[in-house]
Amino acid sequence: ATGFGAGQALALYSSPSTAPIWGGLEVAVAAVVTFLATIAAPENPLENWMKNRKRAEQLRREYFRYLANLAPYDTLDDVTRQLTMARRAADINRGVDPDDQGRIS
Repeated sequence: ATGFGAGQALALYSSPSTAPIWGGLEVAVAAVVTFLATIAAPENPLENWMKNRKRAEQLRREYFRYLANLAPYDTLDDVTRQLTMARRAADINRGVDPDDQGRIS
C-alpha cells in the first residue's frame, strides 16, 4: 500500500491522469491487508492490549519496589534481591501475580 501511495505521489507530478489509478490500487491493497489482519487475529485486540498494559504496569510497580528497597526486597542481600526480582518479573510475564500466586490474565 505504501508503494502504491508513493506511485500516486509521483504520478501527481509526472502524469496526473494516472493518479486515481494509483490511489485505487492503494485502497484495494490496504483493504485486503486490513481484512486479512482482522480474520487472522486470534484474540480481541482490545483485550490483548489491556492484558499487556496490566502486565507492564505490574512490572513497573515491581521495579520501583526493587529500587526503593521495599518488601520483599528490604531484608535480602544483593544477590538474593536480584534473583528475587528476576523471578517475580518472570512470574508477571507469565501472567501470575507474585504476591498471591493467582492469575492476572
